[in-house]
Amino acid sequence: MQVSARDSIRIFGWWDQPRNVLMWSDCKELGYTWGSLREELQFTPTQLYALQGDKFEWVRRGGLRLLDLPEMSMFPVNPLSDMRADIGELCVMQWRQETLHAMGVTYKQMAVAGMSPRIMSFFRFPLSDWVALGIRSEDVSHWTDQEAYATFGVGLDELQLILQDHSESHYC
Repeated sequence: MQVSARDSIRIFGWWDQPRNVLMWSDCKELGYTWGSLREELQFTPTQLYALQGDKFEWVRRGGLRLLDLPEMSMFPVNPLSDMRADIGELCVMQWRQETLHAMGVTYKQMAVAGMSPRIMSFFRFPLSDWVALGIRSEDVSHWTDQEAYATFGVGLDELQLILQDHSESHYC
């Protein structure tokens, strides 16, 4: 990636000049992370994508924080499958459904990571957001009436009907 003289001095120092190109190997050698390149050196996500377009290289390199993932939408990096985050970490981020969807997160992945009706309430998503993430009638079949009421304010039978109706209208 081309860098200005000013950026070159900030990255490589005064004694390693002139350099007008920053390479991925430089970032690894100098210990730069996505966050440090964004915050300290003010590179844009688009510039960093041009520097290294393979999300797995960023993940393998380390230094990615869950906080970085929403601005990495051009990859995207999935916090569950790529970063091995757990459901608690995902919940703490308080991302909107649209953000999770853009990262490739699905309800099925969340269920595998330990999602429960009780944890769902901490996300504060309406049922429509959970539907957008892929929840289906079969996913709630083992719930109790009390769990359905506590999570969505409807009984289990009604919840299953809503999800079935959505599935039928969505796929027809």
